[in-house]
Amino acid sequence: MKRIGQRLKDQSGASLIELVVALSIFAIAALALLQGFTQAARVSKKSGEYLLATEVAQNVMEEVKSNGIELASLAFNYPIDLQKNGSSRFYFLQGKEDTINTANGITIRELIYNEQTKNLEPVKLYKEGVILENDVTSSILSLDNGKTWEFLSRTTGINRSKYYFEMKNLVEESRAFDVLVTFDGGEESGYKKDDNDYRAEDEKNDYLSPNIEKLNTKENAFLIMEEDWDAEAIQIEMIDKQKEYAIKRWEKDKKEYEKNNPNATVSFEELYGEKPDGLSYEEVWNNMKRTLVVSVTEEKGVTKANAYYRFDASHYSDGTPYGSMNLYESDPDTNHNLSFDKLESIPITFFSTETGSSLNSIYIFYYPNYTILGQGILDEIVIENEQNLPFNVYVIKQKKVENGVAVPSKLQEERYKMGLTVIETPSLNGESNWFTNSGLFRSKASLLTNLNRNISTQADGEGINQMTLKFMDSNTNKGLTGTSARRILNMSGLENKTQKDRIYKVTIEVYRSGASNQNFNNVEPIVKLESSKDN
Repeated sequence: MKRIGQRLKDQSGASLIELVVALSIFAIAALALLQGFTQAARVSKKSGEYLLATEVAQNVMEEVKSNGIELASLAFNYPIDLQKNGSSRFYFLQGKEDTINTANGITIRELIYNEQTKNLEPVKLYKEGVILENDVTSSILSLDNGKTWEFLSRTTGINRSKYYFEMKNLVEESRAFDVLVTFDGGEESGYKKDDNDYRAEDEKNDYLSPNIEKLNTKENAFLIMEEDWDAEAIQIEMIDKQKEYAIKRWEKDKKEYEKNNPNATVSFEELYGEKPDGLSYEEVWNNMKRTLVVSVTEEKGVTKANAYYRFDASHYSDGTPYGSMNLYESDPDTNHNLSFDKLESIPITFFSTETGSSLNSIYIFYYPNYTILGQGILDEIVIENEQNLPFNVYVIKQKKVENGVAVPSKLQEERYKMGLTVIETPSLNGESNWFTNSGLFRSKASLLTNLNRNISTQADGEGINQMTLKFMDSNTNKGLTGTSARRILNMSGLENKTQKDRIYKVTIEVYRSGASNQNFNNVEPIVKLESSKDN
């Protein structure tokens, strides 16, 4: 019995140890299993978030690609369509209109990159009495909250051909996301060949100038101005006549001086210099205002383009008493109709259509006078279109090589200033109030030019400020300059002359809610989709 009891006691002790070991193993296994469930839950949550973010990105991408840059821009600036019973312009948000741009709802808007702050900032939309047309920075100009509108292409500056939009606090199945949409039509985005355009090249690029050889001369006019325009007339009609008058004036003044001062100890020459021997052609030319006037008219089905130029050197003087181009104005005994300080050429017709044909484009090629540095605007081109005929105006400044050196230099381009004026008669088309609604008024002539682009080899294509642009009304002489004139004339740089050939790189980035408040800086998107859109 003792042996049996001892044996049972020993067996009981062994079972307790085994139980403790078993429980320990189970606890470890359970902990590992619990961690696995937690990790799986996290993965499941991330996977769910990623799927929702992907769905959001695809919804936005589908909408912006189907609409293109102009309609997409309209939707982000005016997301509620007042023409369609106040419905959302975004199909996937229809039914949620009461949450769009509300205090706790979805914020939908356009952004613009601020080079100074290095941040994306909300654009300025037109607001009557608060934000005027010239102060608008959005890509859409509308005076009636999106009922009627105009797309404003960005063709200059850091934001050239780039557009940014956001959707903030976009909720999908109780999860909130911030979305950044980018349209990038910059030089690196590429171009496509337009099979319907005989001028198109396989690969277009910015700063592409028109190919004259491929243009139809029956519909396109060409005016190529020589570098000096009319050197012979300037020499004979201005400089030589100034010399002739200056000599006579000098001789007359000398005779008068000696008559009135018979005992003078100082000679006339010592006081007023030797007899004039003529001004320097180069100096006069470099200080002369040149104005080219191109006039387009239509009569009995025939459209003509005429041109003439004016020279004005009235402000020039070599610093001597008889060395000014307007010397005659100081002589009360002289006929002031002499006017050898000004010269106007005879108008010539350089283009005429056949009866019934229309003018498509005028191409004006000229060499800027880069030697007139630091003396204001001395080059001017005026386009007279008083009958409001529809055509394109190309104004193209040229490069040259002078003594083995490329002209212009970067400095010359940066300092060059010129004026370009287009004159029409809006009242002929019933636009008597165009001046008060200039934001939606468009001229019949459209302007395309490489002015305001640096064509030097050191900075080819870089934006600069060298042109003073004006649009004038021939009836009232009212006019607008700067941004307003650019809009009225639908001005484009030569790199944008065929907007439909541009390819925009479209990027959709979906972030967790709060990324917008951080300006999308130092945060990674959950999903990023990229595509391209012809426009």
